[in-house]
Amino acid sequence: MKYIGKLWLKRPTKMTKIAEILKLDDMKVLKSEDIVGTMNWEGAPIAVLIHLSWGDMDKAEKIRIFAHHIDENEEEDFWVLIGERLKDIICNR
Repeated sequence: MKYIGKLWLKRPTKMTKIAEILKLDDMKVLKSEDIVGTMNWEGAPIAVLIHLSWGDMDKAEKIRIFAHHIDENEEEDFWVLIGERLKDIICNR
């Protein structure tokens, strides 16, 4: 998994809601209170992990995004997509 970036949320939000907004398929909640799922990127499914950085599963305040099979030259475009999907709930990008 490759670290993509971190985001502070405007208000505490459920991790499952964040995964829903990101349109993650095959979502699994891990014992570590992180969520992993797949997301369509460039016509193919990739693995995405949402790491809970601050708060708890029902009240996440800060998250980190990781992705598998993102080329270095695609990271910025992927980050833009994440920002667009989460624009209503994040403080920064």
